[in-house]
Amino acid sequence: MWVDNVDCRYSKWNFTSLERVRPFIDSTFHKADLVVPTPQEVKNKSEISLKDKQIVLILPEKTTAAEKAAQNLLAEHFDK
Repeated sequence: MWVDNVDCRYSKWNFTSLERVRPFIDSTFHKADLVVPTPQEVKNKSEISLKDKQIVLILPEKTTAAEKAAQNLLAEHFDK
């Protein structure tokens, strides 16, 4: 077997939907993070906890099996 021009870079297609959104799930957000355009400096930040909140997961009409599986995994994660 001959392999030529191998490209070993990561792209967004290398990761599942759950892996792409995990940094947003496992972190605590501040109200200042939701302001658009983002301010350069914010004093007296308050945290927003996602615990005990009703979260709705929305998918487009044309979804793949992987996206539906990711939605189910996210729903199970939030239900814990």
